[in-house]
Amino acid sequence: MEQKWLYVYQAHGVAAVILRWIEDGFQESPLYMAEQIIALMITGTDIFYVKE
Repeated sequence: MEQKWLYVYQAHGVAAVILRWIEDGFQESPLYMAEQIIALMITGTDIFYVKE
């Protein structure tokens, strides 16, 4: 896998999280959301379970 595709994947995921936060009326604090996004960015995709 090329690293650039991981960056694209992560960027789209971050955008989706922010959009959902907006749609939900900013129920969580900006600090909480920043912490969640950072945690998502440093979490590797190897923890995902692929169902067969």
